[in-house]
Amino acid sequence: SYDMTMRLWDSFTGKLVAGPLRRHNASVRALSFSPDGARFVSGAEDGTIRVWDMHDYQITGPFRGHTSSIIAVAYFPDGKHVVSALFDESIRIWDVRTGALAKELLRGHNDAIDSISISFDGKKLASGAY
Repeated sequence: SYDMTMRLWDSFTGKLVAGPLRRHNASVRALSFSPDGARFVSGAEDGTIRVWDMHDYQITGPFRGHTSSIIAVAYFPDGKHVVSALFDESIRIWDVRTGALAKELLRGHNDAIDSISISFDGKKLASGAY
């Protein structure tokens, strides 16, 4: 959201459950729920990632190290890692428990990556670019 906020909605009733949630200093571009539904991750144009607890909306992070806007995020099935895709064509994997960069993947796109998805077994990652 360009107003730098997030909102949580009941997907069946459309009722606002929480929000607006404000902790980013730039537009929020990416969100993903953990496999167990206990947390969600957010990525923003300020290059930061935050992990939110669904019970009290406290955060872990920000995870820093990006040099450009985060466009997409996704949880791994193990719930311990998150992948982020950036405007600078890079993909990074983070340890959610520590905020440490676990791996930076090779750059294979010639433009900004705007979508990512993890296979159910966590062994494959698909990415799409502009």
